Amino acid sequence: MIRRQQIKEKILDSWLIYPVYSYLRMTKYFNEDLNIPVSRYLIYRLMRELGSQSRMIKKIKKPKTYTENPQLPNLIRKKGD
Repeated sequence: MIRRQQIKEKILDSWLIYPVYSYLRMTKYFNEDLNIPVSRYLIYRLMRELGSQSRMIKKIKKPKTYTENPQLPNLIRKKGD
């Protein structure tokens, strides 16, 4: 529990410096830069408990309104009803 509390404090300090870091980046930061071995799931749970989320918004790929290839004719509509 003591280690968990220390990691929580480090997460809060790190999150204030790097608010765009998600739990995956935060795990890499802890393992490589701070030399604190933690799993990504532990960081995920602790960040969820603390209510800290990444401020980065995932970009949504918009659908195209044009086609690059020529389209085949609609054979169903051409039939006389």
